[in-house]
Amino acid sequence: MGAKKLEGIDINSWKEVVDFAKSAGVSAKELYNYTIKKKGFLNKTNTETMMIGCVVYDALKKKSKLSKRSRLINLRKHIEVINPKYKQMSNQKLYENANHALERTPPVVKWDKKVRKEIF
Repeated sequence: MGAKKLEGIDINSWKEVVDFAKSAGVSAKELYNYTIKKKGFLNKTNTETMMIGCVVYDALKKKSKLSKRSRLINLRKHIEVINPKYKQMSNQKLYENANHALERTPPVVKWDKKVRKEIF
């Protein structure tokens, strides 16, 4: 990819990069994998964590009068299905782990439904 092709695209915005990838005929997952291999980054996030991150992301996208913390705590049953060890956790620990899972989940996985189907 030359610099001229990337003009007008904010490389820090995943949405613009995904749109560019679609216009170039490449899936967002292929672009993400290429970037990881090319730059040498390792994605150490396991699929369980990414699943929890996606559940949290979907819940936070919806409008609600509840705070972020209470919405994450209300997801306990959904999160417990993914990983049973969350049953024993306190509300504070559940919130911290769910928020951390959201931060660890790559943006491509959160946005792209096709990538979710491939991974999960």
